[in-house]
Amino acid sequence: EKAEKPTAIERSGVYRREAHSNRGGLAHSCIHQPRYKGARKKYREEMAQRSAVITYVDGRGRAEMVRYLLSAGEVPFCEQFVHTKADLEAARASGKLLFNQLPLLELDGLAITQSHAMMLYIARTCSLYGDTDEHMVRCDQIYDAIRDSTDGGKGTIGFAFQPDEAAARARNEQLRAKYWPMFERLLSESASGWLVGGRLSWVDVHLMHDVEWALDYEPAAVLEPFPLLAAHYKRVRAVPGIARYIASPQKKHKPDAAYVKMVHSIFR
Repeated sequence: EKAEKPTAIERSGVYRREAHSNRGGLAHSCIHQPRYKGARKKYREEMAQRSAVITYVDGRGRAEMVRYLLSAGEVPFCEQFVHTKADLEAARASGKLLFNQLPLLELDGLAITQSHAMMLYIARTCSLYGDTDEHMVRCDQIYDAIRDSTDGGKGTIGFAFQPDEAAARARNEQLRAKYWPMFERLLSESASGWLVGGRLSWVDVHLMHDVEWALDYEPAAVLEPFPLLAAHYKRVRAVPGIARYIASPQKKHKPDAAYVKMVHSIFR
């Protein structure tokens, strides 16, 4: 890893936490990952002291983005799998599920449900939400477009559950034709190759996650008209923490018939 000269702000500590005032008078807090070698090592050591637990089924689903973001932030995690309806009821009886739904993320003394809330918490505390209010707003806009590009997840985590596969494929193709050129344009306008600012953000990870789903169900040629998106996909997957997760036994395969049957048996 190439050493970079620290900025004046970065010399002040291992990592920096800045409070940004919003127009409404509220403040949000972001942890900014340092950009030079010595402090990065310290940052990784700090993140390694955190430990997360994910409770969910043994599959990708709504927890896969959580796994990817924890990996990008160098936060170790273990998993507790729900295999039966009785397991689900036990999780509900724990009092940790705010809306009686999974997945559940336990991190920093918090019990977090709702996958979007998990993603935002990890992004804020793992330096994956940009450096400014403008960056955060841009992340939010891009996230909404990414979500729209998969019909709210029906084309990714929900694809295996669609009753009409041909219709689902046609819908995915229609949405890719609309949104992938826009993502390609955003990347063409970026001097860094990232979607927001000069470094990895949580929406880069989310876009990679959704492209992964597309490549699970479509030939690799689907990316050929989008060389920058293809390069971005590879670049995000090469981020050290993400690359380690992908190569690990924790990485989940795409859903098969047995997985769909298991999910139905638990949640229906």
